[in-house]
Amino acid sequence: MWDDPLFNPGADRAKLYFDDPEFIALRREERLLALEVLYIKLADAEKSAADWREAAGRHFWVLTKLRERVEIPREILESINVDQQVNMMDPDFSFWQWFKQHTEAIGRPR
Repeated sequence: MWDDPLFNPGADRAKLYFDDPEFIALRREERLLALEVLYIKLADAEKSAADWREAAGRHFWVLTKLRERVEIPREILESINVDQQVNMMDPDFSFWQWFKQHTEAIGRPR
């Protein structure tokens, strides 16, 4: 956008830009649309990363619950599964936050 007179007042003086106002407007609209698409894709990538972190935390939570028990009777496995399902429905519970707190508590790096 450095060559757009709207964003760089020196662009039109340096003759770095075409004089056709319609072309200028179309080019500006195209560039702004491209930026909007870029920001949408970035937001999608951030959401995907958060989902992956949550899944990793959830699976680590299940493994830790299993590891804490010497013998794992069927009733305990079912109880862990129910707890997991409840936590997945709880909007205030985050497996990722649980994972971070748990690893900090046991002194392991994140």
